[in-house]
Amino acid sequence: VSASAEGTYVLRLTVTDALGNVGFDETTVIWDITPPTVNAGPDRLEGAAFTLTGSGSGAMSYAWTIVSSPGVPSNVLLGSPNALSTSFNSSDDGSHVLRLTATDEAGNTAADDVTVVFNAQPPTFAGVNSIVVTNSQTEVTLAWLSATDAVTSRERIVYDICQTTTTGGCNSLFSTNYTTAPGRLSYTIRGLTAGTRYEFNVQARDGMGNRTNNPAIKSKSPFSGAASVSAGFYFSCSLMTNGTVQCWGQNNVGQLGDGTTISRAAPRVVTGLTNVTAIASGSNHSCALINDGTVKCWGSNSSKQLGDNVVTSSTAPLTVAGLSGVTSIKAAYNQTCAITNAPAVYCWGNNANGVLGDGTTTTRSAPTLVTVVTGVNAIAMGIAHTCALLNDATVSCWGSNTSNQLGDGLTTSRTTAGPVSNLAGVSAIVANEYHSCALIGSSLRCWGKNGYGQLGDSSTSVRSVPVTPTGMNSGVATVSMGEDFTCA
Repeated sequence: VSASAEGTYVLRLTVTDALGNVGFDETTVIWDITPPTVNAGPDRLEGAAFTLTGSGSGAMSYAWTIVSSPGVPSNVLLGSPNALSTSFNSSDDGSHVLRLTATDEAGNTAADDVTVVFNAQPPTFAGVNSIVVTNSQTEVTLAWLSATDAVTSRERIVYDICQTTTTGGCNSLFSTNYTTAPGRLSYTIRGLTAGTRYEFNVQARDGMGNRTNNPAIKSKSPFSGAASVSAGFYFSCSLMTNGTVQCWGQNNVGQLGDGTTISRAAPRVVTGLTNVTAIASGSNHSCALINDGTVKCWGSNSSKQLGDNVVTSSTAPLTVAGLSGVTSIKAAYNQTCAITNAPAVYCWGNNANGVLGDGTTTTRSAPTLVTVVTGVNAIAMGIAHTCALLNDATVSCWGSNTSNQLGDGLTTSRTTAGPVSNLAGVSAIVANEYHSCALIGSSLRCWGKNGYGQLGDSSTSVRSVPVTPTGMNSGVATVSMGEDFTCA
């Protein structure tokens, strides 16, 4: 039965038998094809459990359903899913789409969607990874890697800094003494008293005010000694806790940075370097990240790896051309890369097999932008290949693939970034001559050249995709490697 117009209809069924006797019965039908009205309310940005309030008319029942969710739909909790208003909570941050459906007595339905951007969890943040004290011991520069958040972009996350002379003060009662500009990955605290014990704590805060809870860093002035170390072919360098750099070993092309080409059997201070927050060394060159976001390099420049637009080696640090806002650096063999707070990755120097990732094989004397589709958290470099740990915890590699070191199941070299197969949830990466490894939680995956068993999978077979070294599926904290060996 159907009708072209809504209304009340009376239908009669008449029955006539063989003798002409007639009987009938009637029924009333209300024809209703107009759906009810429903409104799920305006889109929302929320940082805690709240109430979704819908509205509607002409309905007999209402139902809230989940259209999409950034995580598992069962992690969304709706207090009254069959009412116009329902409480909402979720253990997954991100964009949720919910639908309110109204049904009337005739079975007509109407629906309306609402988008809820939910941000109740604090950012993921590893805390401070370096602390540098100036020579006067009255200034401290704290630096860290970018935090990540499901809703707030990296460049909008701010960092709150606590400073105290009370033991445990920044842990038991975090008090914000300083706040960085959005996206900034270092901060210099001035006016400190030399010889005084300080505690510092840096916590990441997203756009909803959710803040991490990292343990405090305890320090005492005056500071002395080595903070970190890097090594080239026949020389080594150490970043000192006072922000200077010392190097020793072979110095035939100025790789010690002391203004001479005299090899040294004991550490020598690199000329003119202060306020250094990180160092990196290639075969015969080194670079230093300064706390103002610039980079200086010295040593061999045979492949333009110093980034100063010339090819002459230098016995003293030279400023890399056109580079600012740098948050981390990496050097290997005859090339160098830097991650900036843009965020972006720039590389320079040797570009055989496309190791610089700029879509060419042209050697670069100044930083050139790497073609990477998403943000980069870390860089690892081999002799002719480079890998990047991306914000989504995957890995992309580029450059030479003659030993399957790109991990994409192929042997074709690439001049732009391509994803490593079957890798997710990666927290750290390392690379050396022709192989690479990635840390996933406490488990290790490696790929590439394996002639000396450097992949650790109880074989010497080259691997074009990541494999798990024997016994390394759990319990791994860190990993390092040489040319043809790996340690964890």
